[in-house]
Amino acid sequence: MPTDTDHGGDDLHLDRARAESFGAVAAAYDEHRPTYPTALIETVLNAPATGRRPLEVLDVGSGTGIAARQLRGAGAEVHAVEPDPDMAAIAESTGLAVEVATFEAWEPAGRSFDAVTFAQSFHWVEPTSAARKAWDVLRPGGALALMWNRYTELDPPRDAITAIDERHLAVTPSARPSEDREESVDELLRGMGFTVERHTFRSDRVMTTEAWLNLVFTYSRYVVLDDERRAAVRADLTALAGPDGVHLENDALVVLARKPG
Repeated sequence: MPTDTDHGGDDLHLDRARAESFGAVAAAYDEHRPTYPTALIETVLNAPATGRRPLEVLDVGSGTGIAARQLRGAGAEVHAVEPDPDMAAIAESTGLAVEVATFEAWEPAGRSFDAVTFAQSFHWVEPTSAARKAWDVLRPGGALALMWNRYTELDPPRDAITAIDERHLAVTPSARPSEDREESVDELLRGMGFTVERHTFRSDRVMTTEAWLNLVFTYSRYVVLDDERRAAVRADLTALAGPDGVHLENDALVVLARKPG
C-alpha cells in the first residue's frame, strides 16, 4: 500500500466524505505532508510556452499550499483555489492568494493563466469537466500539470500494511492507478487537444515510525475512521513498523498536458 492512499481510483471524487475530510486535520496535513521534488517543480514551470515571465499559475485544490509555496518560491505568481476553509486559512497565512471554492463552482471572471496545477488533487474532481475548465482558462501555449507524490513502503512491506487495512477498513481501494486508468487520463487530455507527456522522479526515504504514522494519518481513508478504529489501526501499524522506522520509495509523477500555442 503506498502511503499516499489518496492517489488513484476512477471515481474517488464521488466519495465526498473522504474528499471533504481534510479540514479536520489541516494543521497536521501542512506539517507532515511532503513537498514535491525540486526537479518536478522545475519541470512544471518549464512546460508553458506562453512567452510570459513570471508565469501566472492557478493551483487547484491547493490544500494548505504545499505545492503552491514551492511554485511561488521558484518564481511563479500563484493563485490558489481550495474548497475547505480550514485548509485555505493555513495557505492564506503564508501569504498565498486563495479563493475558497470548488473548482466546479470557481468563477474565472475573465482571468487566464500560463499553467494550471493539481497537486495531489486531480482525483478529487470529475476529470472531464475539470480538464475542460483547465483548457478554457489556459493561455495558448499554457500547460496543465497533474502532480502526485507516490510513496510506497518497502520495509515493512506493502502487503503486511495492506493486511492491517483489510482488517480495519470497510473499503480498501487501489492506491495506485492501473495502466488502464493512466491511459484513460492521457486519452481524455489528448482528445481535448492537449499534447501529453509523463515524468517520474524516484527517490528513497527512511522515516521514523512516528513520523511515518503522522504522515499516514493525514490520508483521507484514515481521517474518516471513528476514533476507536483509528486507534486500532495506529496500534497495529506501530507494532508492525517497530523501532527501526520505515523505508519508502517515492515515484513522484507529473502528467504534463500542453495546450497548443
